[in-house]
Amino acid sequence: VAADREVTVLVVDDQEANRLVLKEMLERAGFSVLEARDGREAVASVREFMPAIVFMDIKMPVMDGYAAVEALKRD
Repeated sequence: VAADREVTVLVVDDQEANRLVLKEMLERAGFSVLEARDGREAVASVREFMPAIVFMDIKMPVMDGYAAVEALKRD
């Protein structure tokens, strides 16, 4: 990521350890990282913050990754 740019990424996973690993890697590369624990949180975060990239887990409680992506496509 260029020093003069801010690129926001959303990491979505119900496992905190998985989010943490990816978050640390992305932050070291210069990204600004948001986190969500399930698809419903992901949809709300995308609507509010409009991240450039979303890393989405598939199997999650509340709303899985497939349903979250479908909801985002409808938006």
